[in-house]
Amino acid sequence: TAELTLTNPEHQVALAVAGDLRDLQLDVITQGQYPLTAKINADLKTTNFPFSMSANITQWLLEVDSNNLKINDVQLTGAGNADDYTLQLMAQSQLAAYPKVQLESALKGSLTHIDVENLSVLANESKATMTASARWDKGIYSEFSGKLANLKAQYLTDTVTSDLSGQFNGVFSASQQQWQLKMTDTQLGGTVDDIPFTFVSDFDLNNSLHASIEKFELVSGENKLALSGDISEQWHIKGLLHLNKSAQKKQPFTGVGEGKLAISGARLEPVVNLDVGLRDLSFADITIKDLSVKTDFNYAADWQTNVSLKVTDASVAGQQINSFTITAAGDKTDHQLQLDLAAVEGKAQLEVAGKFTNNVWQGSLTDVLLSDNVIDFTTEPAV
Repeated sequence: TAELTLTNPEHQVALAVAGDLRDLQLDVITQGQYPLTAKINADLKTTNFPFSMSANITQWLLEVDSNNLKINDVQLTGAGNADDYTLQLMAQSQLAAYPKVQLESALKGSLTHIDVENLSVLANESKATMTASARWDKGIYSEFSGKLANLKAQYLTDTVTSDLSGQFNGVFSASQQQWQLKMTDTQLGGTVDDIPFTFVSDFDLNNSLHASIEKFELVSGENKLALSGDISEQWHIKGLLHLNKSAQKKQPFTGVGEGKLAISGARLEPVVNLDVGLRDLSFADITIKDLSVKTDFNYAADWQTNVSLKVTDASVAGQQINSFTITAAGDKTDHQLQLDLAAVEGKAQLEVAGKFTNNVWQGSLTDVLLSDNVIDFTTEPAV
């Protein structure tokens, strides 16, 4: 039998040990900021060390971002041995004046696997449940699934509101530097800031980045982002962006337009094409009447790239921009870029051309013009 007590102004710990190695009893009591009681009984002479345990926390008070977080009524119990054990956990928490959150979990495990039979989080009518299992005797293999019901973000923050329900299912495996993640029948729907919201995904991805995307779709109001296709020895990926400003006043980013993405070509030589045309964009203190982005990239052709960005009638932090254009083209060796800006307060333009020779970049700056509509600044000859 032995007893040990440690004290300081904020924490006190009392530890009592009794019995022998076949019937070892350990009692722990802490007081102060993190009070708890725990009892453990263990047989250290029997194979896999049979044990039983219990721990209780009446209440902890913590500070999170200047808010009080209360953790209370925590109960942890367990029994079995290292190769066959069960654990149960129950707890409550509350952040500031937000609703109380209840947590319950039950799991079984051994030296080679673990099964999470139930993991649930409940706050008023909001509920999330999950089951999972994992094995590691022959690599790693894990299955997991869950359901969400009436998930409300306003129970955790004042910045966004939601009412979302859905489900997810997945499988993850890894062995000898190879891994695979498969998500099936993942769905989430409801509202975010009173705007209809939907998310669905169904994909398969592995360590060599071979992928099959049956569906990846995000819808907010009348706005939609979708991705589908597969990656094997060839790229077959298509993406679609659709924006409709409508009357969605709560969205931080609004606009109207379409965007298309296509990736094709051999696996190690992809060809990427992006074409986006948007209008009536608004984000924070930025508004844009028209925006177009076009780009293509060909890996096999020495990374041949063409980019075009055009903005018309924009306002940034109160500054009016009539037009802004960037065009660029080039490959691994040679490249050029032109910039043209016309604003109420002035204008600017320049052209940059460069190339790599023996791993050294050499370039020139030409057609430079800076003007405040009173004084023009130019450079000649090229820099």
